[in-house]
Amino acid sequence: MINGKTIAIAIEDTLQHSLAANALSNSLSGFNFDQVLIYSDLKDKWGNQDVIQIKPIKKISEYNDLIIHQSIDLHCDYVLISPP
Repeated sequence: MINGKTIAIAIEDTLQHSLAANALSNSLSGFNFDQVLIYSDLKDKWGNQDVIQIKPIKKISEYNDLIIHQSIDLHCDYVLISPP
């Protein structure tokens, strides 16, 4: 929490799991987020993080839909979205 505001990080990945997991690890080592939200097709690639399982993202429109409509699981004032 910064100045009374909560901050989340969201990762959406179904293609380059190792790179996305590395990006998340680096982000978590440098900042204490109030919420971590991971959307992925594989739950076992994310250690002890909570994962919302999704179908593989094949088109940019599917990614956009996820960001716009499915991010209702975020409960923070601000969110950093890590792009795929």
